[in-house]
Order: sequence, then structure tokens, then C-alpha cells
Amino acid sequence: MKKILFSVLMVLAVTMGLLAQPTLTVGTVTGTPGNIVNVPVIISGCDLNAGGTPLTAMQFFIDYNDNNVVSYVGLTNFYAGMPAGDWVYSGNLGMMAANWAEPTYTQALSIPDGTVLFEMQFAPNAGGTGPLTFIGENQMYDVNYSLIPSAVFNSGSVTVAPAAAVSVWNGTGNWTTVANWSNGIPGGVTAATIQSGTVTVNVPSFAGILTVEANAALTLNSLISLEVSGFVLNSSANNNATGSYINNGGILTVTGNSSVKRWLSGGEHHIISNPLRNTVELSSILYPGNPGWIYRYNEPTAAWVNMWELLEDMFVSYGYLLNYTNDQMLSFNSTNADPFNVNATVAPTVTFTANNGWNLVGNPFPSAINWLGTGWTKTNLDNAIYFYNGTGYSSFVNGTGTNGGTQYIPAAQGYFVKANAANPRLTMPKASAVHNNQQYYKDQVSNVLRLTLTGSGYNDETIIRFDNNATSSFDSEFDAYKLMSMNTEVGQIFSTGDADYSINALPEVASGVEVPVSVMIGAEGTYSINASDLGTFGSNIAIYLEDKETNTMVDLRETPVYTFVAATGSDDRFKVLFNTSAGIGEPASNGFVYSSGKNIFISNLKGVAEVYNLNGQLIASEKVAEGTLNTISLPTASTGVYVVKVINGGSCDVSKIYVK
Repeated sequence: MKKILFSVLMVLAVTMGLLAQPTLTVGTVTGTPGNIVNVPVIISGCDLNAGGTPLTAMQFFIDYNDNNVVSYVGLTNFYAGMPAGDWVYSGNLGMMAANWAEPTYTQALSIPDGTVLFEMQFAPNAGGTGPLTFIGENQMYDVNYSLIPSAVFNSGSVTVAPAAAVSVWNGTGNWTTVANWSNGIPGGVTAATIQSGTVTVNVPSFAGILTVEANAALTLNSLISLEVSGFVLNSSANNNATGSYINNGGILTVTGNSSVKRWLSGGEHHIISNPLRNTVELSSILYPGNPGWIYRYNEPTAAWVNMWELLEDMFVSYGYLLNYTNDQMLSFNSTNADPFNVNATVAPTVTFTANNGWNLVGNPFPSAINWLGTGWTKTNLDNAIYFYNGTGYSSFVNGTGTNGGTQYIPAAQGYFVKANAANPRLTMPKASAVHNNQQYYKDQVSNVLRLTLTGSGYNDETIIRFDNNATSSFDSEFDAYKLMSMNTEVGQIFSTGDADYSINALPEVASGVEVPVSVMIGAEGTYSINASDLGTFGSNIAIYLEDKETNTMVDLRETPVYTFVAATGSDDRFKVLFNTSAGIGEPASNGFVYSSGKNIFISNLKGVAEVYNLNGQLIASEKVAEGTLNTISLPTASTGVYVVKVINGGSCDVSKIYVK
């Protein structure tokens, strides 16, 4: 009944010509320096009870780009009768457009005079007084959804002090989070620095020279514009991290120069990549007084090619080996309005030659990319990636990494992949871009043994792990090859078999599993092997390290660090031995019985140990003590299976072993 009466009254009012002129007025406001300015948009003449004209819809356009006094942030504080979800609005670099319609286009809304429909938000830019002027086709519609020709639109203005000359961001949030800026939201005159954390550009924004420091990050949202006079992704001395930038479909405009920097320590090898969309000339990375060299890797010939001699340039998506005599802040420079790769994917040419297949590629984006992320194409390629960390190679495959290797490929980073068949293909997707500077991956998988060789001032790692989907041979999905350091003084450790492994995945943890482990020693001296991640194995699994040269067996759970003296050269002197508490022949305790050569090792058992051949003949008998590793030598034993009984009072543990 009320709706019918309301409609009748409106029809009568229109017929009698009593309705007031609808009027929309933009406020005149002076803002506080460094803060967002709220400018109200006020309506009158639409209150039926005061003789006004109720509305079903409206649209209007407000120009604010007068000498870049302010930049548009958005709308807020909507009138409850016209909630934010009913509005369609947007702002570009000069005009705010908005329209509202009653959802059914049939029920006119009576709005009290003086109501603030919403507030426009602006950030200081160049400063001064800027008109907020209605332009174009500004319209209001009455109860019949008919245009009201007498509607009035009154312009306003905004006055602000100029944005600060310098403002520094610390924290995480949107560009418009004033509290995270040291001197307020930047404008076109501001030298803006993202010092720490991550900032998301969520509204059209301006800055002078914008610098993203090492370990800080900037994200540009879809369809949002960012205009700056210069753009720097910075690095810092002794920190290889570079500031990170991800464009999720926004519009970046750089009116001046851009640069991406990466710190390189002198006298060390670094594998780098070009993070720009344009080719980088070698002449741009020549630094007077700091000689260096740069190589690319040629897969068909398995050789490094000297680029200085050929005067070649650095192309996008490839890796390059670079070394300077002294420390150097490398700078990739561009004068493009948008200097970074705009493609959804980038595909370097990768090739496969028998007995090789190694391809040196590079991250083409100005942020890290996630090897385990979405959008990758990895056709006829192993699943491992390899980085050079200055002293040796890091590797990562299937959730585990050695020497700091992770699933994240940093900006300006080159890396190796290995093709394993003809017609390989690799595409790197922008969809896998992440802000991840130097955030190392932590092993989240079970049954992972990490062995670290330490000596001569260097460290090197290898991993032995177990996965039911793996095999005892090289698996392209689970294993990683061992790539030897270019520094011959660095000691290397790796497991062996049908290949030299940095990461060796085996199918099952079981009693009797032994894994050969080799070391390559560059400088004679004292070294140690440190076993870690032992807690990823069940407590029922015993893990031993055997030094064949000294005939020493070490329980790694009790003594995770083993020290030894080694001469230079390669030596396959070690084995890692695994045994479960169930034993080979179902013993009743957590004892460990294992053979190596003609020796039998017994641990965590006490009593009298008796060794029998399969004919039931007693071969050896000795007392064994708990808390030590007992050794029984079988000088006359032949190859085959033997039974070991450890008798202690009324209990007897029985194991079967194989003697080679």
C-alpha cells in the first residue's frame, strides 16, 4: 500500500510541476599535507517530502587533472541508501566517471537534501588548487526513468600542498596506506623508495624516481596505472638479492631511465640473466678499472663460448657466466616506457645433443619465478634445476635442494636445465612470478639425509632421500646430477651409482640398503662430513657412515659429524648404510647387523654373537657389547648369505646378512 501511495504522489507532483531541481555539488576542500583528501559529492532536490524529484539513475564525469595537482585514489563513505555495490566508477589519469542505477530501474529513490552520496579521495601530487569540474554528459533520471533536463551540476575544487620531495615506504599494504610512508603518499615530484616489505599499487599513482630496495617488493594491480620518471630495482653490497617487481596486468609508464641492479662479488663466477625486455649490449656492462669476462654455454659442443671476443649481446631468457676482478654492482639499463617483459610466457631455445643436453637459461622477469608454480612447459627435460652459488653448484628437485638450492629462481638469475630427449621445450610463465628474495626452501619431505662436506674453508652438500615413486637408477623427475665446482679448491661430496648424484632418490628405506658416497678433495687436509635432517626418518631406522679407508663405522644418529684426513683427488671411500629395527631376519630389538666386505658390524646388541653359514656350520663366535660398534672379521668366509645370532640370556636376535 505504501509503494502504491508513493508512486501516486510522485505522479501528481510531476503533473503539478512542484518538484525541485535535482542538484549535485562537488565540495571545495583544502587537504592536510601528505594525507589523502576526502571531497564530498552532495545531492539536493531529490527529497520527495521536500518537494524534490526522486531518482532511478544518474551518471556524471568529474575532471581533476589540472596540472597534476592531485592523483585519484577512489571513492569511499557511500550513502547507505545507495550502497557501494550499486555504483560503477573508475578513475584514470585525469577524470573520475561514476554511474548509479536503482537495481530494478522502477523504484525511484527519495534522498534527503544535503546527503553526501560518497567522498572522492585524492592524494597530493604537484600541489596547489585544482578545479573538480563536471564535464561531458552528466545526467539524472526520474521515476519514469526519463532524463531530467533541469538537473544542475556544480563543480568544486581541491587545494593541497605538494607531495613531499622524498618519501620512504616500510611495511606491507596498499600504496594508499599513508602510515607506511615516511612523508605521505608520493606524487610526481617525489623520490619514492620501497625500503622494506611489499607495496601493492591499487590506484592510479605517480612518483618521481621510484626505487625498490633489495629484499623489498612492488606489485602493480591489473588495469592500474603507475607513472614514474625513473624506476630502479636495487641491490646492495654483499647481498645478491634484487628488489622485486610484479606486474599483474597494470600499466607502467617510465618517462626516463630504468635499471635493475645485481651485486656481484669480485673474483667469483656468477650465472646471470637479462631481466629486461630488450637485448643488453655487452658494452653497457663494461666497467673501467674492473676487468672481467663473460661466457655463454653452447649445448651442442658442450663448451663455454667467450662473448667478449665475439662481441655478442645478452638476449632475454638465457643465462651467462660472468666474473669481475673486483666487487661490482652490475646494472641492466633501459629507456623503454615499460622496460620489463610483457609476455605471459617466454621460451628460450633449448636443444638436446646425445651425451650432453645441458642448457643455460635465465629468468626473464624482474621478480623470482617458482619452478613448482603454474604455467610451465617442461617437455623432454629433467625436473631438476642447477644454480652456481659462487663456489659451487646448488641443485633442486622434487622438494629438496642442496647448497641452498630452492624452487625459486631469483630475478637476474641464470640456471641450468638438462634435456633428456629430442625436441625439448621450456617456457617460463609470468603466472609463476613471486616476491621471494633469498627465502630459502625448507625440506618438507620425509626420509631425507643431507651430508655436508666441510674443509679448506668451503662447504658442499649431497642428499640421499627415499621416495616410493623413485627407482634405484637415475630418474628425471626425482634425481639431480652432481655438477662440479669451477673452483678446484672446493671439496665436493656426492653419491654414486649409474651417475654422480647431488640428489639421489631411492625407492624404499629397507634393511641392507647401502649407498656409495665419494668425495673430491681439492686441497689436502682435515675434513668433516656432517649428517643433518636425520629427524625426517622414523626412529626405527638406523643410519651408519662407513669409512672404507680406515675401516670405521659411525652411527650417524649418535655421532652426526665424522672427521677425517684426506689427500687431493677423487676417492670413493664412504658408504651410507640403512637398516630398520625389523632387521633382515626379524630381530626382536633395535639392533643393527650389517656386513661390509668380510666384516660383520653389530650395534645396539649385547651377548654372544654367533655366525653360521647356510649349512648350519658355526663360522665365528664373539662377545659383543651394547653402546659400541662391534666388528667380527670373517677372513675365510666366502660370498653368500650368513645367519647372525646374538644370544643374551633367554633372548636371541637373529639376522640374515649377505657377505660379498
